[in-house]
Amino acid sequence: MFGNDGSAAHPEGSIEVHKVCWWKHNSKLGQYSSAKVHRLLDIKRNIDEPKIIDDYNILVKELDILKVAIIDGL
Repeated sequence: MFGNDGSAAHPEGSIEVHKVCWWKHNSKLGQYSSAKVHRLLDIKRNIDEPKIIDDYNILVKELDILKVAIIDGL
């Protein structure tokens, strides 16, 4: 995911980032708890044994004053 972060657990090139969901709070403490923000991302399998990103249904929600930026991976 990051430069020079390969290891035996995840060798270079074994992890692929398709999208990054970034919620920007209006302060360092944030206006919502991390648990509430984590629940804004809903991922469900479309098939029993997913192999690719398209095998998932990914829903990204927002809160009233907490908007999300969705950034495409490389």
